[in-house]
Amino acid sequence: MMRKYTVNAFSKTPGGGNPAGVVLHGDLLTDSEMQRMAEELNCSETAFIMASEDALCKIRYFTPVEEVRLCGHATIASIGLMKHLKMVSDGVHQIETAAGLLTVMVHPDKIMLEMDEPNFFETMDRHLISDSLGIEVDSLLEQPSPQIVSTGLKDLIVGVKSLGILRALRPDFKKIADVSSKADMAGYHVFSYGADGSVHMRNFAPLLGIQEESATGTASGALAVYLYKYGILPKCSETMRTFFQGMFMERPSEIEILLKDDGIHTKVFVGGVVSDIISLD
Repeated sequence: MMRKYTVNAFSKTPGGGNPAGVVLHGDLLTDSEMQRMAEELNCSETAFIMASEDALCKIRYFTPVEEVRLCGHATIASIGLMKHLKMVSDGVHQIETAAGLLTVMVHPDKIMLEMDEPNFFETMDRHLISDSLGIEVDSLLEQPSPQIVSTGLKDLIVGVKSLGILRALRPDFKKIADVSSKADMAGYHVFSYGADGSVHMRNFAPLLGIQEESATGTASGALAVYLYKYGILPKCSETMRTFFQGMFMERPSEIEILLKDDGIHTKVFVGGVVSDIISLD
């Protein structure tokens, strides 16, 4: 029997994190029914959990306007719900997605998802990007340059010089959607550093029907490998960090990042905890 839920991912406190729709037994629905349900639930993404011959489950992801290959927070929400319902035990599992078979590590205190293989694409014009964010070009970090990176979805990684600038962004969603469409990417993932070196983020994906998102797993994975590639995160066999998002939306989110580097490949894991599991049936 199909069952619908909302689940907050990347939240250590009630009311924080990013709510995702999660639908069990999505096999019972057609593609058009899934898209309509995602539009009705009106979360940034809704995950449809299905049976899989090759993995723990198959998951498909829909924004209110289209299907996407992968969604970090909706995956964390899905596996968190399955654990809550005792449908999955602690340990290492595989899930089937449009991005391929990915590893999920279910711990007693959190869930970690392996992202797709990192890929780096073109850098973008600083004046174009600053204009679409409503800030002066000298508010952007001089290095590294804004660049499209993917660990599941293509996002433009943009650094700004202070948390004050990050807070004061005045995004022009029409311009961001236009830039995103022309560059074939999901949206912008904008970051800055706190006084203690912590990483804080905002995410804008109006092309996918999401003006701002309070916790973004795939984009956080992309940011992590971007910072690693350009030497901001130290090069070592294993790196762990916590990134922060949603603070300006009153939905504080903590996103755990794990990078594993064997000297040839860098694997990216993104994870956290869930809260506020609500049945809609």
